[in-house]
Amino acid sequence: MSKVACYILLTVCLGATALAQTPNVSGIVIDDRTEQPIKGVLIYVESQSSYTETDASGRFSVTVPRGRQSVTASVIGYALLSTDIEVADAPLDMTIRLS
Repeated sequence: MSKVACYILLTVCLGATALAQTPNVSGIVIDDRTEQPIKGVLIYVESQSSYTETDASGRFSVTVPRGRQSVTASVIGYALLSTDIEVADAPLDMTIRLS
């Protein structure tokens, strides 16, 4: 095997390992008054450029770096909400209540 092929294989393997170790934050976004799920809410972590949107059941899942993070939920008709969380190695499940 050539050195280039070995380098590519090593890069892919290390990248997959690093990705597998990144914690996941998931949860549900609900209306604070009715307690019904809200679909189409934009969820993003302020320290990175990736984001996700809640599904028809109000559920979301996003990969975030470890440490103290600020998660923001935004959708038209509701107040913007930012929540500080501490992300460790274990997946985190949260409920976001918008008013």
